Amino acid sequence: MTDDTQAPETPGGRTRIGARMVPLDDLVPHPLNANVMPDDLREKLRAHIKRTGRYPFLVVRPHPKQAGKLEVLDGHHRVQVLKDLGHTEARCDVWDVDDREAKLLLATLNRLEGEDVPMRRALLLHELLGEMSMDDLAGLLPETDRQLEDLHSLLEFPADAIAALLDQQA
Repeated sequence: MTDDTQAPETPGGRTRIGARMVPLDDLVPHPLNANVMPDDLREKLRAHIKRTGRYPFLVVRPHPKQAGKLEVLDGHHRVQVLKDLGHTEARCDVWDVDDREAKLLLATLNRLEGEDVPMRRALLLHELLGEMSMDDLAGLLPETDRQLEDLHSLLEFPADAIAALLDQQA
């Protein structure tokens, strides 16, 4: 898979080289990557990729010192999981960035994440539970069995009644 479209210019004059399949053997982890995933979450990532074959593109750049290699800026855990599953290639988005920008990306891409609104997460889990068992979900989602049960239990109480009760107590 290659991206034959014109690479868009990014702030600072850098360009996105584009999306392509890259042999896993050509990917080199950035030595300053500080992101570590606990084993239980890595197993869930592994289960997801094994089951669906889907994952976000890795963000890489041409390696500054090793010709023909690409340096991983975001997706270090996905690389390892893909190797463990026997894949030989990964979907990558190749960015043309210098060392400074690469370090900034390591410091941001591996840390930027939103936060779930508990009631919305509970509704999503409820929908999923209509299609899958709690055991199946627990094997795929980052939450533990107990956390999933606690989230789902939020739906047992009407939100309007809880809000009215809290208003009365205030």
